[in-house]
Amino acid sequence: MPAPTFSDGADSGIADMGVPSVPLLLSVTFVSEFVGLIGAGLLYLVIVAGISIHTITSAKYWNGPYTAGYVLTGVFMWFLIPSVIPQIIPPIFGYFGAAVVFTSLLVLAWQGVQKF
Repeated sequence: MPAPTFSDGADSGIADMGVPSVPLLLSVTFVSEFVGLIGAGLLYLVIVAGISIHTITSAKYWNGPYTAGYVLTGVFMWFLIPSVIPQIIPPIFGYFGAAVVFTSLLVLAWQGVQKF
């Protein structure tokens, strides 16, 4: 099996960044209805932080071009695709979640630079 390429990283970035996680949306909506908006916002932040930590730790094994494709696509998607989360929970939680995602992209970019 050949090493993953830049386009493989871009495809993975589109899948991770472009399409919100269905279980994430369902769990946040469920908690919003039955617990409240603050609980749903905190759950959202915990899940986004968990996904970001998982992505950062797994990126340790990615090669440079794959990481570059993932990061460039992720940054592009982060700037261009609006999130539906601020319509489900209070917008401040959506902004903090976006900051967590952007910070994880910066960490991934730093890890990618180390591989070249």
